[in-house]
Formats: sequence, structure tokens, C-alpha cells
Amino acid sequence: MIEQYPRKFSDAEKLELGRELSEKGIERERLEEQKKAAASVFGGQIKVLLRECADLQRKIFAGYEMVDVEVDVLLDTPERGFKRIVRRDDPTIYRDEPMTHIEKQRSLFDGLDPGASGE
Repeated sequence: MIEQYPRKFSDAEKLELGRELSEKGIERERLEEQKKAAASVFGGQIKVLLRECADLQRKIFAGYEMVDVEVDVLLDTPERGFKRIVRRDDPTIYRDEPMTHIEKQRSLFDGLDPGASGE
């Protein structure tokens, strides 16, 4: 039969146990720092994925996405005082809308020769 009983440590054993405790504490701190760094990296990656998922969900829900398209602006088209926005890559009319005050002023001088006297 075996029983356990208390055994007192010598000063040398206490010193050795203290050294081991110190090493374990340093190792634990190192692992905690690695854990924080990994959590930060994963947290950033998760945020990126969440943004991408939200963007895809919006596209699916809306059924379209907004993209940049080069357009031409045709002043006084389809009639005087209106402008037509036309896609450059195909003949699609994007929209017709009233011209701004500045556009109306500009269209007054289109085609005029700056050197002509008007007489």
C-alpha cells in the first residue's frame, strides 16, 4: 500500500521550483502575445469577409450593381433646353434631363467663331 505524505523542500529545491515558475510565466506571456496577434489578424480577415458578404447580399437583393460607365452629354437634345446622357460603349440612352443654367449659357456660344464681329 502507498500513501502520500508531506515532504518539505530544501532551499535548493525551492530555488529550482522558482526558476521553473519564472520560465512558465515567461512562456505564458509569450503565448498570450501570440494569441493577441493571431486574434488581430483573424479579426481583420473576418471584417473583410463580412464587408464582402454584405456587398454580395446587397447585389443579390437589389438585382444590380452600380458601375462607372463613360457617357457623352448631348446638349439641346432631344429638344432645346434638355440634355441627353448616352453611353459611349453602346447607343443606349441613359436619360434625358433639363440642362443646368450654366449648360444653357454654354450652348448659346457653341459654334460661334470667337473672331467674328457678328455683323
